[in-house]
Amino acid sequence: MSLKSLFWKRIDLKKQEINPKIEPGQQLTYLTDFNKYLFFGGLEQQKQNHNKNQSNDKEKQDNKNNLQGDGTPNSQKSGGIKFSLGAKPSFNLGGQKSGGLKFSITNSTANNNTQDFVYILDPAEYTWKEQICSGKIPTKRVNFFSWYEAPYYFIYGGEGVNGKILNDMYVLNIENWEWKRFFWLDGPQPKADSQLVNMGVNKYLIGGASMPENWVYNQVWMFHFENVVWNTSGNELPGIYWEQIEIQNDEDFKPLKAFSAVKVSESQIYIFGGYNQNKQCTDTSILLDVESQTISEFETKGTKPSPRAYHKMLPVKDNLVCLFGGVSCPEDAIKGPTSTMLNDFYILNLKEGYFTRPNVGGYQPSSRYNFAMAGNQSEMASEIMLLGGKSSENLCDKYIYILGEMIKDEKEYWGERDLSSKQQFEEYRVALKNNKKKKEELNNVSLQTLEFSQAEKIMNEDKRKIAELEILLKKLRNENEQNNQNLQKYKIQQQKKNQEHIITKQNYEIESQQIEQKNNELQDFVGQISTLLAYERKRRKLHSLKSFQLQDCLRKAENLIITIDSVYSKGQKDDLIEGVLTDDAIKKIDRKKKEHKKQLSVFKEDFELIYENEKKIKKEAKEKKNNLKQSKIMVSQQWKNFLSPEEQRMFQVKFEGYGTPKNGKK
Repeated sequence: MSLKSLFWKRIDLKKQEINPKIEPGQQLTYLTDFNKYLFFGGLEQQKQNHNKNQSNDKEKQDNKNNLQGDGTPNSQKSGGIKFSLGAKPSFNLGGQKSGGLKFSITNSTANNNTQDFVYILDPAEYTWKEQICSGKIPTKRVNFFSWYEAPYYFIYGGEGVNGKILNDMYVLNIENWEWKRFFWLDGPQPKADSQLVNMGVNKYLIGGASMPENWVYNQVWMFHFENVVWNTSGNELPGIYWEQIEIQNDEDFKPLKAFSAVKVSESQIYIFGGYNQNKQCTDTSILLDVESQTISEFETKGTKPSPRAYHKMLPVKDNLVCLFGGVSCPEDAIKGPTSTMLNDFYILNLKEGYFTRPNVGGYQPSSRYNFAMAGNQSEMASEIMLLGGKSSENLCDKYIYILGEMIKDEKEYWGERDLSSKQQFEEYRVALKNNKKKKEELNNVSLQTLEFSQAEKIMNEDKRKIAELEILLKKLRNENEQNNQNLQKYKIQQQKKNQEHIITKQNYEIESQQIEQKNNELQDFVGQISTLLAYERKRRKLHSLKSFQLQDCLRKAENLIITIDSVYSKGQKDDLIEGVLTDDAIKKIDRKKKEHKKQLSVFKEDFELIYENEKKIKKEAKEKKNNLKQSKIMVSQQWKNFLSPEEQRMFQVKFEGYGTPKNGKK
C-alpha cells in the first residue's frame, strides 16, 4: 500500500439482504486463497436468513439440524430431557439395557450459547453469505483471536457469555465447514486482553490480565501444531503442548494488556501501546525476539501515536505497519464522559523506524475501539477493511470502511449521488466560463452543489499542497537514504582498510620477529663457525709444526740412512764387511732397506694427501666465508625493508658492525 492518495470508502450494510449483527469484539479474517473475508463472533442472537432460499421441507429440516450443531437437542423437548425410540438397546442411567427406549439429559440452552454459522464477505461485490457449519460448534464469544492457514480457520480464547474468560481453541476446515476443538492438559491460565501472534510454525501468546482480579502479566507462551493429527474422525484434536518462554531480560518487559502486536520478521514481534499495571495508557514501543528470548526498546521518529489501548495494527507491504483507532484514557474512565476515543491512522516504516500520519480522504470512520480489521495485501488489490467496535456513544455505525488507494473510477468511491452533484457542478463551471445565461444556470444549481464547489476547491488546494509535500518528503527521504547508504558504505570501507592495516601490521611484526630470530640464529652460527675456524687454525698450526719436525727428523734419518747405505755399499765393494756380517745379516739389512724405501713411499703419498686436503679445507673455508658475507648483506637488506628511516639509522651500527670485532679488525 502506497502512502499516496489514500481514501476511505464506505459500504452501507443496510442495502444487503443478508446482514450480520455488528457487535464490539468480533473478528474479520482474510481468506487468502478464496479472496474473501470471514466474519465471526458476537454474543447476541444473530438473525438467521439461511432458510429463505430452501426449496422444500426436507432441506429446511436438514438445514435446521445443521444449525443446531452436533449434540444439540431437537425441537421435541421435555424439561431438558431428550427421548427417542429405537430398535437398538441402549444403557440407561443405572447401566441396565432397555428395550429400545433411551433418554439423556441435554442442555436446553445450547442454541443460545453457540453459533453454528459464519459470514463470508465477497469484496468484489460487497455481499454477505451465511455459511452453515457442523462439528464441535464453538460457544459465542467476542474479543478472541483468529487467523487463517489454508484450509484452516482458527479461533482462540476471548470473552464468553456473562463475561467468562475463555481459554479454548477451535479450528474450522474451510473445505467441509466442520468445526473441531483442540484440547490440552497443561497451558496458560485464561487471560483477557492478551495478544496472540502467528509466527509461522510457532504461535506466541503475550501478556493479558486475569479476571476478575485484573492482574496484568508479561508472560509469553508458545505452542505449535506439529503433533496434531488432523484427519481424526472425532471432534476433539489432541497434540497441543504449551511452553512458557522465559524472557532473559524480563525486567525490561513491563506487564501489559489491551496492546497490539504484529510479526515484523521471522523472529521479531513489534508491540505498541496497551494498559500497564496502573491502568494507564502507554505508548510502549518494544521488540520481542523469540529466538534470543529478549526484549529491546524500538525507538521511533516522526509523528508518533499518542498513548492508547484497544487499537489495531496490521502489517502491510514493504516493511510497513498500519495503526488505527483505540482509546486514550485511564482504564476506569473508558465508559465515562471523559473517555477519549480515537480514529487516527498511522503508518510505521519498520526499516527506518519512522511514524507518519498520512492525509486520508473519503469517509473517515468515527472514533472507536474493539473493532474488527483485516487486510488484503495481494498483488491484485491492496486494501484494509474495518467495521464494528465501540465509541463514546456505545455502538458504532453499521458501515464497512475500506481503505485503499485512490483510483480513476471516482464513482466507486464517491457513490452515485455525490458523483452526480460533482458533475452538476462541472456543468455549472463550464456555464460560468462561457458566460451564457449565468443567472438561470445559477438558479438551477442546488445548495449541495455550491457546498461541493467550495469543498472541492479546498480539497484540490489541500491535495496540491499534500502532493508537493509528499514530493519534497520523498526527495528528502531518498537523499537521506542515499546519504545513509553512502555513510554505511564509507564506514564499511574504512573498517575494511583499518582491518587490512591491522593485518598488514601484524604480518610485518611477525616477519620482523622471524627475521630477528633468523638473525640471532645466524649470529650464533657465525660465532660457532668462528670458534671452529679458530680451533681449525690452531690445530692446523700445530699440525704444521709437527709436520715440519717430522720432516726434519725424516730428513736427518734419511741422511743417516744414506750415509749408512753408502758405507755399506763401499764396504761391500771393498770386501770390508765380508766375514764381519753373515749372509743372514746382509739379507736382513737388504730386507730392512727395502721396507724403509716402501715406508718412505707410503709417507710421501700420505704427505701429498694431507697437503691436498689442507688446500681443499682452505678453499671451502674461503667459500663459506664469502657465503656468510653474502647472507649478512641479504639479511641486512631484508631487515631494512621493514624498518622506518629512523629505525634504520638506529640499527645501522648493528648491521654495519655485524661480525666485526670491537677493535675494528675482522
